[in-house]
Amino acid sequence: TSLYSTTERRELARFPESAAVAYCAFSTKENLFATWTEDGMVTLRQLGTRQVIANFQISKPQPNHGRILFSPNDRFLAFGQQTDILLWEWGSGRQRRIRTPGIGDAVTTLAFSPDGRLLAAGCSRIQVWDVSNLWNLPTDTELPMLGQTDQQPGWIIDLAFAPDGKTLAIAGTDPRIGLWDVKTLRELRHFQGNTHTVWAVAFSPDGMDLVSGAED
Repeated sequence: TSLYSTTERRELARFPESAAVAYCAFSTKENLFATWTEDGMVTLRQLGTRQVIANFQISKPQPNHGRILFSPNDRFLAFGQQTDILLWEWGSGRQRRIRTPGIGDAVTTLAFSPDGRLLAAGCSRIQVWDVSNLWNLPTDTELPMLGQTDQQPGWIIDLAFAPDGKTLAIAGTDPRIGLWDVKTLRELRHFQGNTHTVWAVAFSPDGMDLVSGAED
C-alpha cells in the first residue's frame, strides 16, 4: 500500500501487505486508514505514526463485489461480503453480522447516513437497516431490516446519502441516476445524463448538487 500527499504530490510511505489490496478506506475523525487484501486480511493503521493498530482475517473479497467503509463516528468498519455485512468495532474487537437475503450476488456498495444511524447496502436492490442500537443487542439477535426496494435494472455500484439523510442517490450499470426517499424507499425521480455505466455519485455539502462519474 502506498500513501500519497495530494498537496505535496509525492509518496509519503509504503506499507507491506499480505496480498494485493482489494479495498481501502480512510476514517473521517480518528486519522486512520484500513485495507482489505485479496487473501481476506484487514489491517488498520494510524496515519500519524503509520503503525498497525489492529488486523484480523475475514473472508476474501469477491471479484467486482465488496466494500469497506468507516462509520461516520469512526467507531466501526463495515465490510460488504457475499451473503452479509460484517461490522467490526475496532476498539473492542467486537463483531456483528447483518444478513443480506435477496440483495443479489453479493454486496457491491455500502453507505452510512450522515448521522450514522442508517446503513444502506446495494447489489440488485437496496436494503436499509437502523444500526444505532446494534451494539446493545444480544449477540444472537438478528438486526431487523427497515426495508428494501424492488429489484433494480442492472447492478447498483454506488450509493450516497444526501446531507440531510432523507434522500439516497443510486448509481450503477443502468445509466440513469435515481433519487430515492429513504423513509419509504420509493423513487422520487431519476436523471438521464450519462449513457454508460455510472461508477460513482456524490452530493455537494449543501445537498443542492449531485455529481456522477461514468464511463462516458
